[in-house]
Amino acid sequence: MRASRSELENTLQDVILEIKHDKKKVKNIKTGLKAYSIPPGAVQRYFANPQEILPELDLRILCLLTEEIYLETMLDGLNPTNIFEEQELKVARTFDYSLLSSINMIDFPIYLNNVIMIDSENFVTVWNGKFIKQLMDNQLLRYNFDTQREHIKVKRNNTIQKVINLNSKSVDEIAQAALKGELEKTTITINALVGTADDGEELEYDAKKMQLIIKDGTFLDIVDGMHRIFGIINALESNPEIEHEFIISIKNFNTKQAQRHLAQISTFNPISKTHIEALKESRKSDMVVRHLMRESDLKGRVSQTSTPKPTLGEVVSYNTLADTIDEEFQMKTKLDAEEVGEYLTKFFDHLIGTYSEEFVDNLGKDRNLISENIMFAGYIILARKMLDDKLKIRNLKEIIDELNITRDNEVWEKVGVLDKNKNFVSTAKPKVKMYFRNLELNKFKAAGGIE
Repeated sequence: MRASRSELENTLQDVILEIKHDKKKVKNIKTGLKAYSIPPGAVQRYFANPQEILPELDLRILCLLTEEIYLETMLDGLNPTNIFEEQELKVARTFDYSLLSSINMIDFPIYLNNVIMIDSENFVTVWNGKFIKQLMDNQLLRYNFDTQREHIKVKRNNTIQKVINLNSKSVDEIAQAALKGELEKTTITINALVGTADDGEELEYDAKKMQLIIKDGTFLDIVDGMHRIFGIINALESNPEIEHEFIISIKNFNTKQAQRHLAQISTFNPISKTHIEALKESRKSDMVVRHLMRESDLKGRVSQTSTPKPTLGEVVSYNTLADTIDEEFQMKTKLDAEEVGEYLTKFFDHLIGTYSEEFVDNLGKDRNLISENIMFAGYIILARKMLDDKLKIRNLKEIIDELNITRDNEVWEKVGVLDKNKNFVSTAKPKVKMYFRNLELNKFKAAGGIE
């Protein structure tokens, strides 16, 4: 492609939202795509949920869809000749959807036989590797970043994107074991995400037939088993005749339940400690961090590993926030956690907004001390002290300016946070905490309550 696919998808999403209710335009687009045997129903799905579907579309279909929308809108930003390579356009225009759809097509509702019901949220059955491949080929199984194992962030075309963290060596080893007939029968966990069916419940069980029906629209998330799924797919592409079965545990959980389930099974299947803590959300402080990750300017900037990557926009690790919040704020109920989350959201929005040059524009440059992960432990303590002293959040700039959080300030070396080369010492975090806990804020006190 001559342009960024993600930028094209964003543009298409905006245009689709504008024209989706224009019956004449939509009809013309469907008619144009019908020449490539793309059924109107498929086009309707693209228009109904472009944000989810466009990133998953075959490049040829994306090319044809772009072309037909361009012919209806004549928007320069959707001119296919400026977006796709000549060869890509040529391949797309010879595409026949009917040939693609004739290969092991499957769609909802899905009828599964020989299913054992444990309770209304838990079912067990057996799937052949070929059936799993068929589900993946039809994009009916999905990777949910909220409930899967660790993902990684990459910078592409000036945007930060989440991508699946696959260990290619593990996938290759699984594929080779399958090809040799040496792959063990293990359990893959699939979650029929609560609230995603088009109508009513996601699952319907017939006890007499031992049949489970997965309803239209249901999101089938891979909770555990992504490497094995990719491994068996690779093996089947090498030898379509191999036979291998997996035990399938089917859940009907909401996102929170799925996260807890993965946290439990991860006790036996190693995932980084930081990510497990983020999934468990067992402490009230974890609820607060999740609130910050959703609602504050820290959204997309909290690393689930121990070391944030400034090049990806990350400024603080999950554990730095959660551990310090747990130490500083006594919370007994969810309401307590919500109130702390709202307060810290205001605090960090003000901090990052006031010092945007350090936290955003020049992040990772000039060795800024103020935007270092370790300093966030101090900020949490400062937020607690300001709350106790009834200081308004608008006083924050005055306090931070007074503290002079730069490497040139000799106080950080004197209190044992930095060494003589202005690098953090091994005990920097507890020293930062001690420094902030010993701060006297009397001079900043002002009348009134918390903003």
